[in-house]
Amino acid sequence: MADGAGATPDGRAAVEAALCQHITVLAQPVRVRTDALWHGGAPWDRLTARLDDIDHLIRRPLREHHPPTPAHLAELANAVQWLLAQQAPDC
Repeated sequence: MADGAGATPDGRAAVEAALCQHITVLAQPVRVRTDALWHGGAPWDRLTARLDDIDHLIRRPLREHHPPTPAHLAELANAVQWLLAQQAPDC
């Protein structure tokens, strides 16, 4: 199935691991740029909150006996999409 609902548990775990790796790489430059902003300003607060949410998302305790759900994979994919948008130069 296209939404991942029919994927094998091992396949979903592999997708989760790959997404988490991408997030780790993509988040670093965004975090550096965010830290350069004035701490306490609205842009800094907004970006820091989103990055902290993403950090929490990838650091949830591993579920050894429970494969990731399609909803969790969608959250991770959305995080990757948001981080990629933050990489694009301002137009």
